[in-house]
Amino acid sequence: MTGVNRLPAALLLCLTTSVFAGGNDASPDAFELTLTRESCFGTCPMYTVHVNGNGAVDWNGERWVKVTGPLKASVGQGNLVRLRQAVQASNFFSLRDEYLAMSVSDLPYASVEVRQGARRKKIRYYLGDPGVPSALLNLAKTADRELGTATWIGR
Repeated sequence: MTGVNRLPAALLLCLTTSVFAGGNDASPDAFELTLTRESCFGTCPMYTVHVNGNGAVDWNGERWVKVTGPLKASVGQGNLVRLRQAVQASNFFSLRDEYLAMSVSDLPYASVEVRQGARRKKIRYYLGDPGVPSALLNLAKTADRELGTATWIGR
């Protein structure tokens, strides 16, 4: 193969590699969401739940939950579709990176991290911050519902 003939093959290899490395939003593996709920001064459930584009769910319960420690589960494509729709409806990637104003001092912090293709963003927020967009709170509630966390929280 001459140097001229290698160029199209090298270009094809680069394009293929970038698609499989997460640059294509249509790939099932190109979506991930992680919801973390932190401690408060009371018995707020503390946990992290993560889902990928194939529906694999990783739970890690810390305190004030029915299931502590790691657990693996899965959800269906319908759950993932609703979760992706909630991310889109929240305009997640246009929101600020944090909402941490403290108007009440005994509520928990939480964070939502989303990866869609090559885009990745994490938003940390305080549940006592009156400036937290309702769309972000709705996204977190949708994640809890679609990933079935109530089963592991026990409430």
